[in-house]
Amino acid sequence: VAVPVGRYATARYSLVEASPVTGRRHQIRRHFKHLRHPLVGDPDYGDTHHNRFFRDRFGFRRLMLHAWTLELPLAPGELLRIQAPVPAEMTRVFEDLGLEAPV
Repeated sequence: VAVPVGRYATARYSLVEASPVTGRRHQIRRHFKHLRHPLVGDPDYGDTHHNRFFRDRFGFRRLMLHAWTLELPLAPGELLRIQAPVPAEMTRVFEDLGLEAPV
């Protein structure tokens, strides 16, 4: 979708899978901001123009970040794995863009 956002004639977005092993609060958000690839919908580290575009075009009003799987060690050799499907509002954005939502 070639749409002007902010000072650029077109906007491009990427779907990224990140697998941090350990981390601190906001780690993914801060690292992507540092790389000049802020996350859509991020009120602290994001880009206002892109956030507004997603809000106006898709009605998307939250951070475009989803923890698909979370693994926590319980005891030696024991792991708790929690999985959550992609939220419906994110799936709608992918569909509106003509993309297949990640599963």
